[in-house]
Amino acid sequence: MELVKRLDAVKQLGTSRSMLDRWTNPDDKYYRPDFPKPIKSGRAVMFIKEELDQYIKKLAKAN
Repeated sequence: MELVKRLDAVKQLGTSRSMLDRWTNPDDKYYRPDFPKPIKSGRAVMFIKEELDQYIKKLAKAN
């Protein structure tokens, strides 16, 4: 299992850090329940690379 740091996920998705945080916040109007859940370790926020890759493929397929 390979982990991706939040900044690397932002670059891979072509979005901002604040929007990424909004996508993962259930209380936000931009929350995406199908978006990969972040893994927190202290202050570090990471994502599982395979889950991000699958999400990006799903978005590309939908467009």
